[in-house]
Amino acid sequence: MRKKSIFEKAFLDAYLAHFKLSTIDGLETKREMLNDWFQAYKSGKLPSQNETSIGADFINDIFGDILGYNYRNPRNWNLEKELKTLTDGKKPDGVLGYFNLNEESSKGVHAIIELKDANTNLDAAQKRQNNKQTPIEQAFSYAPKFEDRCKWVIVSNFLEIRLYQASNANQFELFTLEELQKEDELKRFFFLLQKEHLLIKKGTSRIERLIEKSKEIQSQKKQNVSSHILDKIYNLLIKFNGLAYINPNIIANAKPFNNTNEYVWHYSKFTLQSSEEGIFDLFNQIKVESQKITISKQLKEELQHKGVVEYQKKIEFIIQRLNNYLVFNIECYEDIEKVKDYINRGNVIGASLRSELNDYAGQLRKFSIDFTKHDHVCNCLKCCYNRLDFTTVFKNLKTREGSPKYYTLETAYFHYILGTNNFKASYLIYKNIAEQEKGKNEFRYFIAKFNTYRLHNLIESNYVLEDRKEIMDSIKAIDLDLLLHELDVIDLDKRKALIELKEETVKSKITKLIDEKITSLKKVKASFERGSNGLFPNYTFQLNQPLASFSSHYAKNYILGDTFRDYKSLCKKIIEGYLISYSTHEAYKAHLKQFETYHINILLFNLFPASVKQLFKDHKIDKILISEKARKDLIEKTKNFLHANHGDKIWSDPLENQHLTQALTNYHFKQIYRHIFSNLFFLLNKVELNKEDSKDFISILIDFLKIEINRTYIRFEELAEFILSYGDHFTYEELIDILKISIQKGYLFSNDFIKSICFSIHEFYPNLKITDEVLIQKVILTIKIDQQKYEYLVPFWTICNDSNKVVVEKTFIEELDTNFAPYLYRKLLFNKIIDVDFKDYFNKHIKHIDKTKGTGAYKLWNGEPELNNLTFINFTLLIYGLDIDPSDTRIQQLSKLCDWQEWVINLENFDYSKFKSEWILIYKHEFILKRFGQVPQLRDKVKEALKEEYHERLAEIYIKYLA
Repeated sequence: MRKKSIFEKAFLDAYLAHFKLSTIDGLETKREMLNDWFQAYKSGKLPSQNETSIGADFINDIFGDILGYNYRNPRNWNLEKELKTLTDGKKPDGVLGYFNLNEESSKGVHAIIELKDANTNLDAAQKRQNNKQTPIEQAFSYAPKFEDRCKWVIVSNFLEIRLYQASNANQFELFTLEELQKEDELKRFFFLLQKEHLLIKKGTSRIERLIEKSKEIQSQKKQNVSSHILDKIYNLLIKFNGLAYINPNIIANAKPFNNTNEYVWHYSKFTLQSSEEGIFDLFNQIKVESQKITISKQLKEELQHKGVVEYQKKIEFIIQRLNNYLVFNIECYEDIEKVKDYINRGNVIGASLRSELNDYAGQLRKFSIDFTKHDHVCNCLKCCYNRLDFTTVFKNLKTREGSPKYYTLETAYFHYILGTNNFKASYLIYKNIAEQEKGKNEFRYFIAKFNTYRLHNLIESNYVLEDRKEIMDSIKAIDLDLLLHELDVIDLDKRKALIELKEETVKSKITKLIDEKITSLKKVKASFERGSNGLFPNYTFQLNQPLASFSSHYAKNYILGDTFRDYKSLCKKIIEGYLISYSTHEAYKAHLKQFETYHINILLFNLFPASVKQLFKDHKIDKILISEKARKDLIEKTKNFLHANHGDKIWSDPLENQHLTQALTNYHFKQIYRHIFSNLFFLLNKVELNKEDSKDFISILIDFLKIEINRTYIRFEELAEFILSYGDHFTYEELIDILKISIQKGYLFSNDFIKSICFSIHEFYPNLKITDEVLIQKVILTIKIDQQKYEYLVPFWTICNDSNKVVVEKTFIEELDTNFAPYLYRKLLFNKIIDVDFKDYFNKHIKHIDKTKGTGAYKLWNGEPELNNLTFINFTLLIYGLDIDPSDTRIQQLSKLCDWQEWVINLENFDYSKFKSEWILIYKHEFILKRFGQVPQLRDKVKEALKEEYHERLAEIYIKYLA
C-alpha cells in the first residue's frame, strides 16, 4: 500500500524546527530503550516471538515509559491493556485515554492500540478462518465501539508504528524502529505521539488542531491556484495584519514573489526583486508618482474580466503595505524565458536567480512604488513624541484613560515611556490586548506578551504596591518559546515573522551588518588619510537600510527595546558609522555630507549624553552640517520641548505644566527627559544657527528656566555651552533675565552656567554693565550664608559697573584677609582683579605651595607620568599663564624641589644632564608647550630621546611645538 501521510512534510517541518528534544525528560534513557528494541529486531529475536509473549512489554515501554502515558498510578492513569469494548466485549491490545477508579474505563478511551507480531504485513488480509480483515481493518473496527471520544487508531507490528485518525484509514504517520535511531525522526515521533500533544480531556488536542490547520492550508492553496497575481500579493500581505513592519526578506521569499522552495536574497537598497512570472505584467501597468496611483486601462479591463473585486483598494493597500515594509521599488524581469535561455547558453559564469538579480539579456526592469507622504504632519502619539510635543502626548493619553478602544500597543508603549503608575498602566493594557487578541490576531497577541515580558525588570525595580507579587508572577510565567509553540500558527510566512519577533532577528542581523559597514568605513577613512584616490562602494548609503529596518521594527510595531543597553549600543554603532563617514575626506565621494532628521532622532532619543559627547570627541568633530529640513525640525523640537514644562502665565510668570510634573515623578521618564535635554542642546551647539533660528526659542527658554531651575531635574552643561557659543543671539536684557532667574531660584552655585552668562554679557555687550546694586549684594549675601565659595563671585566682577566692582573687590579682600584661600587667589590673579604685588598674598600663596606640593614623585603609566599631587602643576600654570618671572625672589623661597619641579621654573638655567623627556608629557597646555619650544637645549634633548625610543604623543608635541 502506498503511504499517504496525514501531514505534508513541509508543513510539519515548520513545527518540528521549534520543537526541542532537550525538553523531553530522561531523553537518553528513552533512546536506549528504543535502541534495545531495535537491536532485538536486528538480532532476529523479535521475528521469532509472537505478540502475546512480548506485547505487554512493548506497549509499556513505548507508550508508557518513552511517550509518557501513565500506567503505574493506581488512581489516575492513561494506558490500559486489553480493555473490553462497550458493545461486544472484544479487546484491543491497548488503549490510551484518561482513566480513574470512579468512572468506567471504556468511557475514557481516546485511542486504541492494535499489536501484531513482527512477521505480519499490516496491510495484508489475515489468514484466520473467521477473520479475513487486515490488521488495519481490525484495529479500525474497535474505534466506534468506544464512542466518539476515540479519535486515534494506532497499529504496530513491533517494526513499525502507525498513527491514524479514527475517521480516516487512508492516511497515517509511520514510524519504524530503524528510523527512530535518527534524531529528526525521533523528534517527529515525540512531537506527534507524546501524551501532551495527542490527548486532551476536553476540547481539541494539539495534533487535531494541526490537522485542521493543515486542511485549511490545502484549501487555501486550491482557492489561490487560479487567482490573479494581484490577489496573490494581496492575500500574502493581508496575512500580516497586526504587524506594521516585517522583514522584507520574508515577503521576498513568499509566494508569489518566490514560488520555489529555495531561499533567495532579493531585497536590498529598499528594492524588492522577483524573478517570477506575472510580477512585471502587474507593476508595468501601475504608475506611482506625486502621491498618486494610476492603473492602466488594460490592467483595469484584465482585472474586471478575471473577476478581481475592489482592485483599486487592493492596489493601494499593496503599495502602502510594501512602503511600510521599506519597499519603495520593485525590480523584475520583463521576459523571464529570455533570461533563462541567456543563462542556460552559458553567457554568464556562476549565474543564479537566487542572489541579487542582474540585468541578464537586458530584461531587468525597475518600478518606483514610493507612495510615502513625506511632508504629512501626523498627530499620532508617536509623531507628537518625535516632535517633542509632550503637551499633546499628555493630553491624548489623558483622553484615552478608561476607554477600551484605546487599549492598544501604541497607548501601552507611551505609558511605558512615561512610566505611568510605575509601569502598571502598560502592564494592564498589554494584559487586556492579550486577552482580546488570543485566538484572533497572533501578532498583536504575541507583541503584547513579549512587551509584558520586557516589563519584568522595570516593574520589579519600581512597582511596590500590594499586587506586585501577583504581577511579577504573571510576568515570570511567560515562556516565549512555549507561547510560540501554543500559538500553532500554520502559515509558514506568518510563523517566520513570529519567530523573528521572538528571536529579535532584526536586531542581531543589523548589528552584524552595521559592524561590517563600520569596519569598511574605517578602512576607507584610513585609506584617504594616507592620500588614496581609490574607488570604494557607497558604504554610507548602505547604512541607511539597516537603520530604517531597525527603527521601523521597534517604532512601528511598538516593541519595547529603547531602554535596554544592547538596543542603545546598536544605536551608538549606527551613529558612529555616520560620523566616520562624515569625518572622512571629501575625496570619498560617498562620504556623508549632511545629517538628516532620521540621524538626529537616533542621536537625540536613543543615546546616552556621555556616549554622544565621546563619539564626537573620538572622531574630532566640532561642527556638523544638517539639511535645511533637519534644521527646521531641530528648531521645532527645541521650541516644543522648552514649552512643554509650562502653560499659561500669571502676570509675567509661567504656570507649571502639572502633567509633566506628574510624569517626572517617575525615574524612568525623568532620565529620558534629562537625556533629551542634554542631547538637544549638544546638537544645537554642533550646528550653525542664525539669529532667526535662536530667536524662535530664546523667549521660551527664559520661561522654561523659570520653571525648570526649581526642579533640578536636569543639568545645564550643554545649555551653558550654548550660551557661550551663541551669546550674541541673546539680547542683553535676555541674558540679564537668565542671570536673575538663576540667582533668584538658587542656581548661583552652578558655576559653569553662571560663568557662561557672565562671559557672554562681557564678550558681546562690553559697554553694558550691571548697575543693580541690590542684585550684587544679594549674590554676595547668598555666598556668605550658603557655601562661602567666593570664587563664584568672580564672573560677576567682569560685568559690574565701577561702583559694583568696588563692592565686589572689597568682598574678595575681606575674605582673603580673614581666610586666605589659594584657589580664590589664583582666580583673582587670572581675571586681573588683583596683581601679584597686591599686599603680601603672593608670599602667602608661595608658602601654601611649599607646604602642599609633595615630593613630585610619579609613576609611569603606558609611558606617561602619573602624578597624585597636582598642586605644583597648578602653580606652574599660574606663573606661565601670568608670565611671572621664575627668578622672582618669592618663588625662589620654594624648598626641596625635585628635578622636574626645578626644571620647569628654571628652564634656561637647568642642568640638562638631569633632564628626562617624559617630563614634557606632564603638561598639556599650549601656552606652556610653546614656552618649552623657546629653549634650544630642551628641543635637542627631546629629539635625541625620540631617536632612541619613539613615543607617539611626545613626537606629536615635538613636531607641533618644539621642532
